[in-house]
Amino acid sequence: MYLQRIILAIFCFFLAFKIAGASAYAIEPDIQLVLKNEISLKNLEAIAFDRNPGLKAAKAKWKAVIERYPQVTALDDPEIGIDTWNIPTDFNLDETRNTIYWISQKFPFPGKLKIKGDIVSQEVKVARTQFEIATRELLAELEVGYHELLYMDKAIDIIRSNKKLAEHLSKISATEYSTHATTLNDVLKAQAQLAQLDNDLILLIELRLNEVAHINTLLDLPPAQLIGKPRNVPFVPFNMKLSKLYQMIREHQQELQINGFEIEKSRHKIRLAEKQYYPDFRTSFKWFDNNNIGLDQGLGVFVGINVPIWFDKNRARVSEAQNNLQALEYEKKDLENRAFADINRIYFKIQNSSRLVRLYKESLIPHALQSLEIAETWYKQNKGSFAGLLEARSTWLNFQLAYQRALADYFQNIVGMEKLIGVTLEIAKNKENRK
Repeated sequence: MYLQRIILAIFCFFLAFKIAGASAYAIEPDIQLVLKNEISLKNLEAIAFDRNPGLKAAKAKWKAVIERYPQVTALDDPEIGIDTWNIPTDFNLDETRNTIYWISQKFPFPGKLKIKGDIVSQEVKVARTQFEIATRELLAELEVGYHELLYMDKAIDIIRSNKKLAEHLSKISATEYSTHATTLNDVLKAQAQLAQLDNDLILLIELRLNEVAHINTLLDLPPAQLIGKPRNVPFVPFNMKLSKLYQMIREHQQELQINGFEIEKSRHKIRLAEKQYYPDFRTSFKWFDNNNIGLDQGLGVFVGINVPIWFDKNRARVSEAQNNLQALEYEKKDLENRAFADINRIYFKIQNSSRLVRLYKESLIPHALQSLEIAETWYKQNKGSFAGLLEARSTWLNFQLAYQRALADYFQNIVGMEKLIGVTLEIAKNKENRK
C-alpha cells in the first residue's frame, strides 16, 4: 500500500509538471512540424519574431512612447471654481451677497506645445530604433546559434563516419598483433583514437542539446523542444571593401541613428528653453451672482500672464540644453570611431576565416585525403606501417573538422559585421546548399 502511494504521488507530480509546462509553452502544431523536419534560418526567424518576449517588450515600449504625443501637445486641464463674498459672521451661506462661478484656462506662449511635440517625435524615433536594435540583436543571436548547430551536425556526421573506420582499424590492429604483424603500441594507438572519437561524439551531442536549448529560449519554446537539422548554407567569398563598410555604418547603424535623434531632440530642447523667456497666458470667465444687494447679475473676464523675470534661471536652462547638445555631438564622433575600430577587428576575422576555408577545402583536405590513400596502399603492400595509416587518418579527420569550424566562424563573423553595421550585407547566405 505504501509503495502504491509513492508511485501514485510520483505519477501525479510528473503529470502536474507536464501540464504546467504545456500551459507555460503553448506550441502551435505548425511550429512543431517546422522544427521536427529540416529547419531553415528564415523559418526560425519568423517564429522568433512572432514569439520572442523581449521583442514584444521593445515593441510595447515603442507604442507607449507614441502615447506621449497627445499628452504633451494638449492644453492643461481647465479649472473651475466657486467664490463666495461677504459671508456673514454667523456663516449663514444663504445670506452671502456675492457668488462667483468661474472657469479658467492656461495658454502657453505660441510655439511651446509644438516644440514639446517635436521633442516627443524624436523620442518615438528613438523607441522605434530601439525596437529595431532588439530585432537585430535577436536575429543575430539566432543566426549565430543556427550556424553553430549546423557545425555540430556536420561534425557529428564526420565523427560517426570516421568512427566506423576507426573501429575497423582497431580490429585489424588487434588481429595483426595476435599474429605479430604489428606492435602493441599500434594497437593502443588505434584503441585510443577510437576512445577519443567516442568521447568527441558524446561531447558534440551534449553541446548540440545545449545549443538547441539556447535557440528554444530565443523562440520562447521549452528548452527540451527537439529541433531538426539545419539546412546547408553556401560559402560565398566576402569581397566588400573597408571604405564601403565605413560608409554603410554611418548610414545604417541604429546606435548612430539614435544619437542623431537625440541631437535633434536636444536642438528642440534649446528652442523650448529659449521660449521660457516668453510668458504664458491665463484667461478666466466669471459669472457674478449678486444676492441681496440689489445689483444685476453679470459676466466678468480675467486675462493674466506670468512674468519670467528670473533671467539667471532662464539663461541656465538654455545653457544646460546647449551643453547637452555639445555632449551628444562629441558622443556621436566617439561612437563612429569605436565602430570603425570594431569594423577593422571583425573584418580581419572574416578575412582570416575565409582564408582558412579556402585553405582547408582547396589544399589541406585534398592533400590529407591523398596521403591517407597512399598510406592505405602502402600498408596493404607492406611498404608502410600501421602507425602511419593511423596518423594519416587522424590528420584527415582533424582537417575535416577544422574546415567545418572555419565555415561556422566565417558565417558567424559576417553576422557580427551585420550586427555592427545594422543591415544585411549583400552576400548569398540563404541558399540551401553548402559547398
